[in-house]
Amino acid sequence: MNELTVENVSVKLSPGLKLTPEIRSLVAEYIRNRFLTSVIAWNDSGAKKLAMRFASPAEADRLKNGEDFLTVEVGGFTGRIYTLFGLTPFQLTDEDIAFARALWFEPVYVERSEDGRLYIDD
Repeated sequence: MNELTVENVSVKLSPGLKLTPEIRSLVAEYIRNRFLTSVIAWNDSGAKKLAMRFASPAEADRLKNGEDFLTVEVGGFTGRIYTLFGLTPFQLTDEDIAFARALWFEPVYVERSEDGRLYIDD
């Protein structure tokens, strides 16, 4: 697998793919969109620990005017971590913020489907 970095995110191309302007554009747009996607955090009482994931578009739209969020610099953009279910932004630790940052910077895998279309597998 070919490996490169775009916007400080590791990008892996499946065997046979070479970096082309089309692939670079696809990856750059995907990464920018990911950086702009909010993360939500909550206390998972069953697991007795903090849980985090990307917000769905509907969740992000509902939360965007809320006050319970922390801003984080993400690749030149401002990312938001929204807190839910009684968790407050002030309760987030440096470790929690590092975990959210790791979500934004997860590697990107570019593959070609059987019909020849490029896609990103995350």
